[in-house]
Amino acid sequence: AARRGVRRARAAARVKVARGGQADEDDPGYAEVSMEALLKEAPTALPRELPGGVPPPSATLTQMLPYLFRLVGQDRRLWLRFGVAIATVFLAKACNIASPILFKEAVDALTVGEAAGAGAGGVLGLGAGVGAALGLGAAGAGVGLAVWALMLSGALKSVGTIANELRSVLFTPVAQAAGRRVSLRAFEHVLTLDAAYHLDRSTGALSRILDRGARATSTIFRAVLFTFVPTMVEFALVCWLLAKAVSWQLSLAVIVTFALYISWTVALTQRSVAVRKEVNRLDNLVSGKSVDALLNVDTVTTFTNEEIESRAFNLLQTKYQDATVRAEYVQATLNGGQGLIVCMGLATVLSLAAMKCAAGQATPGDVVLVNGLVLQLWAPLSFLGWFYRNLRQAMVDMENLFALLRERPTLRSGTRALPDATAGGASVELRGVKFHYRENIPVLRGVDLVAKPGESVAVVGPSGSGKSTITKLLLRQYDATEGQVLVDGIDVVDVSPSALREAVGVVPQDSVLFNATLRYNVQYGDPHAPPDAVHAAADAASLTPLIDSLPEGFDTTVGERGLKLSGGEKQRVAIARAILRQPRLLLCDEATAALDTATEAAVSASLRRASEGRTVLLVAHRLSTVMHCDRIYVLEKGSVVESGTHEELLALPGGTYRAMWSLQAEGLRDLDEDEEAQMLRALKEGNFANGDASSAVASAAAPAGAGVSTGE
Repeated sequence: AARRGVRRARAAARVKVARGGQADEDDPGYAEVSMEALLKEAPTALPRELPGGVPPPSATLTQMLPYLFRLVGQDRRLWLRFGVAIATVFLAKACNIASPILFKEAVDALTVGEAAGAGAGGVLGLGAGVGAALGLGAAGAGVGLAVWALMLSGALKSVGTIANELRSVLFTPVAQAAGRRVSLRAFEHVLTLDAAYHLDRSTGALSRILDRGARATSTIFRAVLFTFVPTMVEFALVCWLLAKAVSWQLSLAVIVTFALYISWTVALTQRSVAVRKEVNRLDNLVSGKSVDALLNVDTVTTFTNEEIESRAFNLLQTKYQDATVRAEYVQATLNGGQGLIVCMGLATVLSLAAMKCAAGQATPGDVVLVNGLVLQLWAPLSFLGWFYRNLRQAMVDMENLFALLRERPTLRSGTRALPDATAGGASVELRGVKFHYRENIPVLRGVDLVAKPGESVAVVGPSGSGKSTITKLLLRQYDATEGQVLVDGIDVVDVSPSALREAVGVVPQDSVLFNATLRYNVQYGDPHAPPDAVHAAADAASLTPLIDSLPEGFDTTVGERGLKLSGGEKQRVAIARAILRQPRLLLCDEATAALDTATEAAVSASLRRASEGRTVLLVAHRLSTVMHCDRIYVLEKGSVVESGTHEELLALPGGTYRAMWSLQAEGLRDLDEDEEAQMLRALKEGNFANGDASSAVASAAAPAGAGVSTGE
């Protein structure tokens, strides 16, 4: 269904081109399936259990293959395709082995004479019939046998070729479905892991694990079931036929050649794998460097460091080039040794067959049979080394994927639901909450906080005081080390994460937008919302003027990470997304910190409209955005040092909030949080009773030991 949606999107792009427009991979009509297509055509509910059960503890073949078989066995149609594909492999092998036997019959019929052809009647006794049909009479039975054998050989070759192609047609959907299932479940699994896991992981590395794991599934099936196993069966049959039809010495020569080939392949592949790992490592570094520089191209050009970036890129590219050349040397040595072993082995086997023929112990047809069987066996051997290397790499990739699937969230998932929604929003309470990201580095030190239904509560304080941590605890991205975080009187550790987050809307400081349309990004707040509700949410967030000003309106692509929009426009999209969600609790984490004064005023007005009828928790640096709140909590070094309304906090002599307000009221609101913390220390340590911000600035800016006049 999703593929049909993509095809329709691409068809729309082709229509656009036909009308004179331009469609490329950045065109949302070409590169993207709409939210409606995802909801109407793609599955909305996916099985929660891992496909094939819990992944094995290691990626050995004995543990990995049963897991992959269980994965394929979940769909009977895939299992049927897989079984027929295996059957076509052995059918092709049987046809290819039968062809040299028929060639032997043809050669013997032509060289041994009429007696052999007339006496046995040839293949299926049809030699004389074919000779008569050709007008050769009884004396032409040998010729008839040869013609019949060659025709049948050609037919079997054709059947073998068709069987090989049919195998690819049958197996490709199986391999793609198996890889997709593994990749999908791993992707879903990564999304369930908590924030602590993602902080220690590279997004690019996770993406590569998912991609390589999907490809490894297909590689393992092809290498083991369609190459190694059929080749071993074919090898055993060839050795048996050679021993039975000609001599056991020929079978022994084939076995020795095969053993030398495998030994050489394994030995050189071990070295090749080590070199290939270095190539992959450097390839990742080159890719990472180029992506890093391109994502930060504005910074690169602003500081005129294009040459430095080019040098760094060239240095990594040079190392990658050297490693690639070493890998090619090893590969050439491997291929050359394999070719030498095969050629010498083939020459030895054919020489033994010729000697047997000269001694009267074999016919010329036997020599042809030996040549055909050995060449038939050497053909898959030429790919065996390549498959072996790819199998080794695939097992490494699957081990990484299984390790990812074995990761479990560190946060215990609750099962309780929140009470039914009531007018006025949710209640929030923190009771003696302590938290640390790392051992012995506390962030919150026994925080108590209350927000009643429908209240607007703000949390302010200098940088590093733990403001944003409170929002992460409410969203259960982390669990409190000590104390309780309660929503509607229920500890969040007992609430289902999905139930908790469905009741919460978030407007972050840095709004993350997808490289999709404005409509898609707003509707992301509630994918099931009707179009009228989406437009209403956009209007409530003051997005309508922006939408009306754009040529493509609501269907305008916002660019990667929303770079086509200004900071204020991105914040309005985030507010619209939160409004559409109809949350009972709205969390605003520094939602206006990066905006200019005029934009801040407009966004703040949108936030106030979004706050109506729900509980709001504002984390803010600029106090002008929280002065209207019902209650303000002031954090300092992880503890609540003050709380009250804006007026009550201003009335506290020597208070932190009063000092922060003085700094911002004196026109210093554009200081960053570290600079503001320095000003606060100057105010408090300098004993400026009047809280005069200009004196604090002078004190903070003065050199060590210099005096500052408080009356200045």
